[in-house]
Amino acid sequence: MGFGNRLLFCQCTAYLLAFVLSLFTAVPLGEDQHKLRGRCLLYGAGRWQQANGSGCAQAHCFHLLRWGPQAACRYSLFVVIFSCAYSALQGFRSTYLLCKSFQE
Repeated sequence: MGFGNRLLFCQCTAYLLAFVLSLFTAVPLGEDQHKLRGRCLLYGAGRWQQANGSGCAQAHCFHLLRWGPQAACRYSLFVVIFSCAYSALQGFRSTYLLCKSFQE
């Protein structure tokens, strides 16, 4: 296994890792966008309150003062989906080149 093959193998591994990590980010972010009906918690503002007469069922409650900008969540989701697609494409390409070099 030459130096070029090791480098290509490291690239394949890195692209696979990037693909998996981008999926770990894209799925929860997209699901939150869906469940919150398009509103964004990213960069939102809120505060914790004690349960003394404020209508909380638990000891502490988080009250949201304002939602974050929708552009923040949309941009984050776009970047994550783009990096997922890019890493999958480059991973496929580098794996193809690695397999091709082993056959020669």
